[in-house]
Amino acid sequence: DAACRWLPTHIWCAKRMHMDKLWGVHLGIRPTCKAARPTYRAARDAAIIQDLSYMVPALLVAPLPVLRDALLPVLSHTSFSSLFSDSTPSLGHAVSLHFFRSGGYPREYVGPANAMWIPPSVRRGEPGEGGRG
Repeated sequence: DAACRWLPTHIWCAKRMHMDKLWGVHLGIRPTCKAARPTYRAARDAAIIQDLSYMVPALLVAPLPVLRDALLPVLSHTSFSSLFSDSTPSLGHAVSLHFFRSGGYPREYVGPANAMWIPPSVRRGEPGEGGRG
């Protein structure tokens, strides 16, 4: 299919997993149960890598109320409250999020994401706020 691209590691994955088209690439969704022995052998004799080439970092910079309004329709309630809790540390924190189609919680799951919350004062390096400056 021309709309979905194959990444270099997908030949290896296609032999060991059921592949599906997600986010414009072919991804291994579930194992075919043929990977346990070769994976163990690779870990014992060499190294194992994980294909994360379909994951792309994004930087969201906006005033806090704008970020909250933009992310509220696409995050689970738990993800939203953990990202924007009132007890957010002044130095920032990292959380695991679960994204849904806009307004589609809980049935229209898109996928997981990791986020790092970095307050503006830390990004600018203001003294007294944990920044370097």
